[in-house]
Amino acid sequence: MVKMNSRLKSIFISIFVIFCVYFLCIHYADTHDASIIRDRVSGEISISTKSGVHWTAPWVSVAKIDLRPSRVCIETTARVANCKLVKFKSEALGSFVKREGFKYYWLSNRLSLNVSYKNEYRGVRDYLRAYAFGGTDLGFLEIIDEYHE
Repeated sequence: MVKMNSRLKSIFISIFVIFCVYFLCIHYADTHDASIIRDRVSGEISISTKSGVHWTAPWVSVAKIDLRPSRVCIETTARVANCKLVKFKSEALGSFVKREGFKYYWLSNRLSLNVSYKNEYRGVRDYLRAYAFGGTDLGFLEIIDEYHE
C-alpha cells in the first residue's frame, strides 16, 4: 500500500512539474501573431513575428497580438462612417507598447458588461476601436477601410 502511494505521489509531482514548465517556459505564436516579449529581470522588451513553439525562461512574459485585420464599429444609428477595418502594423508595435505599457492585452476589459451592444469589444479589439476612432495617427495602426452599416 505504501509503495502504491509513493508511486502515485511521484506521478502527481511529475505531472505538476510538466504543467508548470509548459505554462512558464513555452509559448506558441501562430503565423498571424506578433509576440511582445518582456524580460522581468532586465526590463527589456522585444517584438517577435516568428511563428511556432518557443522556449523562454520562467521570468520572461509573452503577450500575443493578432495582426489580422479586424472590423471595429461605434454602435450608433447615425448614417456616418461608423465602422473601420483596421490592423496593427507589426513593425510599429514597439510604439504601441511604449504608449500602453506591457500587459496581457487579451485580459483587458474582460469584466465589462456591455451586453446591450451587438458587438462585444474585449481585449485587443478594444484597443483597435479606441485608436481607430481616436482621431490621431500614432503609427502603429493601419486603417484599411471605412464604411457605415
